[in-house]
Amino acid sequence: MGTHVPSPSTRKAFTLIELLVVIAIIALLVGILLPALGKARAAGRKAACQSNLRQFAVGYAGYSSDFRDHIATLWVTRGNIFSDYNDLNAITMGSAPQARYAAAQAVDILRRRAGISTSLPVPDPWIPNVYYSHLMINDYLSQRLPERMVVCPEDRARQQWAASPLSFSPVPGFPGATYSNGTPDGAFRWPYSSSYQLVAAAFSEDRRSAQGTTVGPAATFHQFQGGTLPYGRRHFADVSFPASKVLMFDEIARHAQTPAYYAYPDTIQPLLFADSSVREFRTSDTRHGEDPNNPSNPQDVNYTPSQTTYSGDPAFEPPARANTAGDLVYTRYQWTRGGLRGTDIK
Repeated sequence: MGTHVPSPSTRKAFTLIELLVVIAIIALLVGILLPALGKARAAGRKAACQSNLRQFAVGYAGYSSDFRDHIATLWVTRGNIFSDYNDLNAITMGSAPQARYAAAQAVDILRRRAGISTSLPVPDPWIPNVYYSHLMINDYLSQRLPERMVVCPEDRARQQWAASPLSFSPVPGFPGATYSNGTPDGAFRWPYSSSYQLVAAAFSEDRRSAQGTTVGPAATFHQFQGGTLPYGRRHFADVSFPASKVLMFDEIARHAQTPAYYAYPDTIQPLLFADSSVREFRTSDTRHGEDPNNPSNPQDVNYTPSQTTYSGDPAFEPPARANTAGDLVYTRYQWTRGGLRGTDIK
């Protein structure tokens, strides 16, 4: 008995309607899966951000153990010959504001760890302990700069700068970039900055005293009063409530669908605490801050972003929400009431 072989005219094939149905099903599945994949990627970036903060915790703990409980930050004061570069020692041997001495130490680390040219001047004015205190951890861990762990994966601007640090060229008016004859004298430092900011009380005194003023807030959100008291004399033993005292934070809450300045009450982000834990908190669950030089009413600040943009980069700071002229918000754990002896969590 012979086997029947179907002729080409009798073979079953997809009809146009069936093909369209299959394409529609695939498109539907892709539409369902893409948001889930996007959320998974965002969760991965947040986990990487938390890992960065945990690496900082390890660095701070190691430094504290090796250097008599000191909180790692730029510490050089007047009279210290600390560098192999004579021009930097000349700064610390002269009379200058405390921030100027810290700036000299920051440039020393950048020259050694990042290969910054010795012809570049020490930026002035500059309080490097805010966005560059991590340099002490990088130096302690013998890391080359720029170092990946100091930048949040969601911080696209700094990721881009760090990828090509020597070609960084901001437009005039960029925050912190001083210009002289069209040259950005202080701009070279930005690719080495960190997304994570050390709170001021970790490198300056909790309050002003009869001997002088401490680092304090200014009218606009990214400016600080340098103070006259020495920097870098704080210890972990000065922290009264380690589990409730924020040590490092990101000034921008980057892990929401729409990034925002950290001080808006509804923002949520990971925080590094003085007990080395990394936990996520809503800003509204933290206490209002205060000006350590004038501790009285809760400290607020006008968030007025520069929104500086240039080729290939997103805005450096998210826009203000309600008012183009700036939003008034409480400073929270950036300026903890009571400094290291205060608490940030309600």
